[in-house]
Amino acid sequence: MNNETPDNSGHRKRIKEKYLSNGREAFKEDYEFLELLLTYAIPRRDTKPMAKALLAKFGSMRGILSAPSEELCEIDGIKDSSVILIHLIKDINSLISKASIKEKSRIASPKDLKELLDNGLKDLLQNELSDQKKEFFVTVALDGRNQILDPKAFNILKGTVDQAAVYPREIIEYAIKFKASRIVIIHNHPSGHASPSGADIQVTSTIKNALKLLNIELLDHLIIAGDYIYSFQENNQI
Repeated sequence: MNNETPDNSGHRKRIKEKYLSNGREAFKEDYEFLELLLTYAIPRRDTKPMAKALLAKFGSMRGILSAPSEELCEIDGIKDSSVILIHLIKDINSLISKASIKEKSRIASPKDLKELLDNGLKDLLQNELSDQKKEFFVTVALDGRNQILDPKAFNILKGTVDQAAVYPREIIEYAIKFKASRIVIIHNHPSGHASPSGADIQVTSTIKNALKLLNIELLDHLIIAGDYIYSFQENNQI
């Protein structure tokens, strides 16, 4: 049975033509992008209510892309085909970010690290990590020429730095696995304040000393807080 009314069919055609003519500038609201996207997974229903319900539940496009399948399916009308399409968009974004990282993979200074974050790494981390309200802690392995050893294999830990007794051990295991000469560590401050806490300074010192025993250098520790990035190396704290 075809449940798509002539009016709805015409609306779908209009929003597709609108997007073809003007690209992303055609839509002022996020739900319009979702509405169009969902038409490719849901053939005979009005997708606008679903798009608005997804945004209301998950808060943002990033929240939708990172949402678990079972939670997406709690929205009326969202089935497996829609979930696959949504997660495909997320995975394609990750592939693009990883390609950008590989192209800009030599790290010789805090400036290089910040450029790397701006050119794919920050997007990759935000895309991979589902809950930006929690702290994440990322380790990047470099070789003797300061090239990133494997953009696909960043070591990502979730939790809080002041409860991070396990981090030095896991970082050492990661460094040995990839035969790293240098390590960069990155973590976020969901509070929005980038200045290092006492716990940040202590865990940095612990990690640095543990790596030193293996003749591996801790090149830098970056703290991400919104659009601001704090470098321990730049501030003479390593």
